[in-house]
Parts: sequence; C-alpha cells; structure tokens
Amino acid sequence: ARINHKGGQEYACDAPVEDVSPVLQTARRNGKAVVGMKIFGAGKLVKPEEKDASLNYVFKNQLVDAITGGMLTPEEVDDTLQRMSQVGRA
Repeated sequence: ARINHKGGQEYACDAPVEDVSPVLQTARRNGKAVVGMKIFGAGKLVKPEEKDASLNYVFKNQLVDAITGGMLTPEEVDDTLQRMSQVGRA
C-alpha cells in the first residue's frame, strides 16, 4: 500500500490519506499483512521533520506491518533505521 502522512498523487499515493488509512486499518484488523510503500513520498519528503512525521503517522496509527524504503546510500539506510527506532519514544 502506498501511504505517508501527506497522501494523494502529489506524494505518490493512490488517494488522500483520509481515504487510504481506514482501508489499511480494516485490512489489518481482518488479519491481512500490509506492507507500506512511498513512506517518504517517492523522495519528496526528505526534510528530517517530514520523514519523522510520516513514520510516526504510519506506525502510530498501526497502518502497516512493514515498509519498503528507497534508499541510495548506507547513510540513508542508517538514518531511516534510526528514525524508525524513535517512533513511539517521543
């Protein structure tokens, strides 16, 4: 599922976040595993606060079981993993 805190085609999602989120929550309640894609809006959400907002939205609302990430460097992998580990601690 393409999901991030912004939603909509501008951020590589199929619909506004208000439409997609309830569908993902229902799927998970029904025992379906959901993999989130475009968490960083296909590279449009690159500021630290945007990345944090998207990860927090997706994980705190229990929208996905796992995510894919389009990272180009080891530093980007490390940065994303560090941000994921902070979700829920703030």
